[in-house]
Amino acid sequence: MPLLTPVAKPDVTVMPPAEAYDFDYFQARVDPEFLSRSIAIRVFRMPPLRFRWA
Repeated sequence: MPLLTPVAKPDVTVMPPAEAYDFDYFQARVDPEFLSRSIAIRVFRMPPLRFRWA
């Protein structure tokens, strides 16, 4: 049986919404209150904006 190498865990970082690379795009289109409840999640060095629905 061949030796298997372990899969590396992805580098995931939760950041404030303004750190998202697409923050300016959403800032011009989304309600500010809704935007204030969002977060940026960086995976593989690129932090897109994600919204928390709860």
